Amino acid sequence: MRNPFTLLELLVVVAIIAILASMLLPALNQARGRARSTRCAGNLKQLGTAEQLYSGDSDGFGLPNVYVINGVYIESWTGNRAYLRTVGVAYNPNSPKYWSRGFLCPEASISLNEVASQRDGGYANIQYSYGRNNEYGPSWKIPEIRCIKIGRLKNPSGKLLVMDATDWNVEYDKANSYRLYGEKNQHNGGVNVMPAYRHGNGLNAAFYDGHVRSRIVWNEIYDPSVTSRPTSDPTLKTVYNQYWNLWPNAQ
Repeated sequence: MRNPFTLLELLVVVAIIAILASMLLPALNQARGRARSTRCAGNLKQLGTAEQLYSGDSDGFGLPNVYVINGVYIESWTGNRAYLRTVGVAYNPNSPKYWSRGFLCPEASISLNEVASQRDGGYANIQYSYGRNNEYGPSWKIPEIRCIKIGRLKNPSGKLLVMDATDWNVEYDKANSYRLYGEKNQHNGGVNVMPAYRHGNGLNAAFYDGHVRSRIVWNEIYDPSVTSRPTSDPTLKTVYNQYWNLWPNAQ
């Protein structure tokens, strides 16, 4: 009869298994992260395609980010039911900013972890998952109806449309916010118009021509030497003009 394992041999086997598991776990987590990023990119592709369809039905104009009439906030893009039908996503009819949970970025923990009373019916807040480029002028309230005719854009393939975010709109001066994003744990209980670098320290985004890029790093879309949006001619700021400029009269 063969001798049974000694306690020492058993401990050696357990140690080897533990070492192998510790080596495989990071690779498994990376694979899961890539899968979540791919799913997010697919959602953004759907939003980019919906923008093209919406524009085709709206005399070439893209979806308005927001209506601000006489300084009063009226409605953001998340409540535009015509657009929601174009996207083809389920939403809470009593609160359209709550979209089907399956459509949100899988890494958008602020949306996905809201208390149950705020997630009624399997929905979650799209505003903490994806946000739209809101750089239409020198102030977020100018112009009051914030949209642009896509055909007027000089470089639609280079202009950010919608991206991972912690708010429904995104502004240039928060695009350096990987540090802030990490410190605030995605959201700080208030509006912060920040892109969310969720995927390997990178950002997923759809552009105005409909294509999607994954894991864009912050210093590609933000110039640390130019910390705020221009107040006059945005074409003088290279990075801003390339990725963000949607000013109707400065294309």
